[in-house]
Amino acid sequence: AVDKCAQVVAIDGFYAVVSCSATDQSGLTNAGSVYVFAADNFNTWTMQQSIMADDQSANTEFGLSVAIHGPILCVGSLKETGRSVYIFLRDGIQWFQYTKLSPSAAAAADEFGSQVVVNRNYLLASARSDDDTQTDSGGMFSFTVSVASMTEASSFVYVKPKLESPLKAANDEFGMSVGMYGEFLAVGSPKDHAQNVGAVHIYRRDYIESLHTESFINNEARNAYRNSFTYFQTLYGLSDVSSDTRLIQTDYAFGLSSAVSYAHIAVGVPGATESSLANA
Repeated sequence: AVDKCAQVVAIDGFYAVVSCSATDQSGLTNAGSVYVFAADNFNTWTMQQSIMADDQSANTEFGLSVAIHGPILCVGSLKETGRSVYIFLRDGIQWFQYTKLSPSAAAAADEFGSQVVVNRNYLLASARSDDDTQTDSGGMFSFTVSVASMTEASSFVYVKPKLESPLKAANDEFGMSVGMYGEFLAVGSPKDHAQNVGAVHIYRRDYIESLHTESFINNEARNAYRNSFTYFQTLYGLSDVSSDTRLIQTDYAFGLSSAVSYAHIAVGVPGATESSLANA
């Protein structure tokens, strides 16, 4: 059987997460699991814990997406009936399932949780097949995060509305990839633009400190602004969007993967070779 191990991985500090989304667990076919590894001061990595869903069942493929930041571990499971992203919190050296995120606005076919990212006090889960605007145009569900401890109240609150592609075209699959670092968010849409050339949309998180607080009359307004993202820029697999001149001469799904670190963004173009890049 194919366990799909290491097809999805995540790392933060001294912790790494490896997904095996098609493993059989307790006689349940393709239930899935994730493995957490920890590094010591000598950079020796050892497996710390094998993690499964508390309500595991067959064919859920728990671990199709993973993200880790500090004491928070997020695991997506696309085929789970409730379309949930599982949240685990670390207590000492042990991880415990804390809650599941299942926004009612996510339909079964939206593929909620196909990608997930968490950074500081913000979590985003994509629904690349969301149909609210156009068929399979995609969308991102945002959650504010407040983590106290396993013995104190923590919260993961859905922030409306969903984040959507600025083009909002059918079959864009906005949310196929997602990366976040600090104030910047990158969302891949590999079928975006004419001829499916692909795009990565850049958003910048808004901060209340950039405006006069006197313009808000209550805390709700402050929180709404602080938890929002503003569209910033789009990166295309084109050298000239207006004339549709391709940076990538063949359809290689620009934006199928993306990552952000500091002021740098990396975009995956699977299958592309140096000879397929017009401006390499």
